[in-house]
Amino acid sequence: MIALLAVLAAALAALLLLGGGGGGYSVKANFQTASQLVKGNLVSRQGRLMASCQYETILPWTRDTVGDPAFPTDDPVFQEFGKFFPGLAGESRSGDANGQWFRVLASGGTNLIETAPGRFATSMNPMLGANPPKPQGRPPLRNDVACETQEPPDLRSKPAPPPPQQQIDTNDPAFKKRYAEARDKAITWLEGEIKRQGLDDKLKVGDKDATPELLDQVKAASQVPEQVPVP
Repeated sequence: MIALLAVLAAALAALLLLGGGGGGYSVKANFQTASQLVKGNLVSRQGRLMASCQYETILPWTRDTVGDPAFPTDDPVFQEFGKFFPGLAGESRSGDANGQWFRVLASGGTNLIETAPGRFATSMNPMLGANPPKPQGRPPLRNDVACETQEPPDLRSKPAPPPPQQQIDTNDPAFKKRYAEARDKAITWLEGEIKRQGLDDKLKVGDKDATPELLDQVKAASQVPEQVPVP
């Protein structure tokens, strides 16, 4: 690590001295080699440790597979790892000069999940478990042990049991009261945002729950007429 820092420091100094522009003078500088900037053979020793870590630990890990019976896959880690990049790049594809924005699909249901004491979330279906389970603690960091001799990561995991959960009774008077309060606050907030952006003459917030018939009307009104191909 000391050798690598010495090389980077020398390169940075060269850029500062030789890469400046606009001056009417020239600078000549002589730099020592990395082997002269550090004592002994630290350059070769650190390079060997880094190469051995790559060959003995990192590369075997990238060729391993994730043993998850709920979501089985035969692809190695180096192929699975990059599969989320297209979705990550596509989330802000609709950005323009006003900034980047992306759509988020949120959903809920009548299944109440206790994620922590006093903290809850909802889902449409009951949770079956959690994988990977929450670790008991952080793995030890042993900087006195060479990477090439450390135990490779075990990608197998056993799903943990689901957190406490229960079904919500939507006919309960307490639920209906809380739902009505939250609904009124959401409508008021949305009306304020539309007015703040100067769109209140174009957009209106309805105070009725969406029904299948209403969604069909919105769908029909938002359809683009079919374009006739030009011969």
